Amino acid sequence: KDRLIEQLEETYEKRAKTLEGIVHELELSKRALEDSLNNIDSDKRRLKADDTFDKQFPREFA
Repeated sequence: KDRLIEQLEETYEKRAKTLEGIVHELELSKRALEDSLNNIDSDKRRLKADDTFDKQFPREFA
């Protein structure tokens, strides 16, 4: 019985370590996606501001 319990504990510990690694990778991916989304939002705001500026002040009059 004791050996079976030890084997189960070892299996559990290995699975826990594997899952911790997977969770860590997912957290890094999530952060990268959030950073990309923030960059996209920033670019959209910048492009919208540029578009508004060009409409107010056409280049031929500059």
